[in-house]
Amino acid sequence: MPVASDSGGESRRALARAMLILGSVLVAGTALAGPPQGPDAGAAISNMYLFEGPNRQRTPLMDGAEMVELMKKSSTHYVVTEAGGKECSDVAIAEFPGLMWPAKGGEIPTPTWAVDADGGSFVRPYQQSDAARTLFKQGEERFLESKYDEAIVFYRKALSISPHDYLALLALGDCAFRQGFLTDALELYQRAEAEDPADSRSYFFQATIFTAQGQVERALDAYADALVRSPRRVTLHQGIQARSKQLGVTIADERFHPLTLARRKGDTIQICIASPTPHWIAYGLCKAIWLGEPDHRRALSGSTELRFDSTAEWECLANLLARYRAERKAGETPPEPELERLDAVVEANMSDEFILFELATRVVPQAALLVSSDTRRRLKAYVRRFVLERTTGGADAGP
Repeated sequence: MPVASDSGGESRRALARAMLILGSVLVAGTALAGPPQGPDAGAAISNMYLFEGPNRQRTPLMDGAEMVELMKKSSTHYVVTEAGGKECSDVAIAEFPGLMWPAKGGEIPTPTWAVDADGGSFVRPYQQSDAARTLFKQGEERFLESKYDEAIVFYRKALSISPHDYLALLALGDCAFRQGFLTDALELYQRAEAEDPADSRSYFFQATIFTAQGQVERALDAYADALVRSPRRVTLHQGIQARSKQLGVTIADERFHPLTLARRKGDTIQICIASPTPHWIAYGLCKAIWLGEPDHRRALSGSTELRFDSTAEWECLANLLARYRAERKAGETPPEPELERLDAVVEANMSDEFILFELATRVVPQAALLVSSDTRRRLKAYVRRFVLERTTGGADAGP
């Protein structure tokens, strides 16, 4: 049964009111009886099947009152408390995303697709031949000394040994770029892309040339391709921001900061509430249920395993946005820019892409390399529209 603790004064009253809206619960040991207050979120959630994408089987989602009822009947112990209270004193709000979606590893610097024995594809580091790698390193030494003509000799020798070596093609492109031969550099980067379309750098370097040539739309398209493949690469973000005025866009490093944290601590599921509003509490309860209720995980995802699960993200974001919409309509909460943006994403039927780009890549930075090419195309459209935001003429950066 959920129990709220360590909340005093106005914070406690706000937390209690929010919990009342979601259903009958115990707050600090005091029963707060009565039916859920405020507009029913059920109808709003019924419109959230957009989260499941056009080809995904629809899954019925719980609303806030149903979640509270499940937690009341559960044998799992839940604690709901204000962020900064005793139960959550060891974690700052800024740490919520890292705890909610812990990273499972860094980027592969030179990713490439490979095929396993069963015909399935996977991502692995690109492997140069020993001879090509030796020549490539010699070229790199000259390049770092700005001896581009000498570097080119070694890169070409590496390419003569391994004609499909995309790293040598990228390096030759870099030499041409540094020497001011933009057309030659562009051709080499495009050849590198053809040899290994998994690496974001060929797109990034093409975008740099398009920007220098004043071809803004082609630059934005190439930057979008790069972001799909490396959405969290700092140098990529920095490159776009450095050319923000030329491109007419800006990029935010993060676009979703949860104000609720659900985590397991011993035998207890803790829900730390930084914003005592019904929509963020509903989100926290949903995330807690996915942690604490294996039967719920099995019913919706087919597995009891604790892992990143897009179905879990759909259900919890659906509850968050449905309740937020209801509160906004009733004039009960001020606008939150990140949720207004999420609302626009849902209206554009790009919820799947939001989950993949904004959440899944926190766990696996190059998650988009693990999905189909069709999904990557949709993800690119999402990036053009909601990630590369216009600094003039509105937020839609699409063509």
